[in-house]
Amino acid sequence: MCVVCIAFASWVLKSSNPQSNDMWKAALLANMSAISAIQYLRQYIKEGRTIKI
Repeated sequence: MCVVCIAFASWVLKSSNPQSNDMWKAALLANMSAISAIQYLRQYIKEGRTIKI
C-alpha cells in the first residue's frame, strides 16, 4: 500500500504539465498520497509488524 501511494504520487508529478494552471492540483494530489503512505507506514510499524522486503 505504501509503495503504491508513493508510486502514484511520483507518476502524477511526472505526467503533469508544469506550464499548466492546474499544476497545484497535481502537487496537492501527490502530497496527499505521500502523506497517506507515511501515515500507513507509521501505523504499520506502531502495531509491531516487521517490514518484509
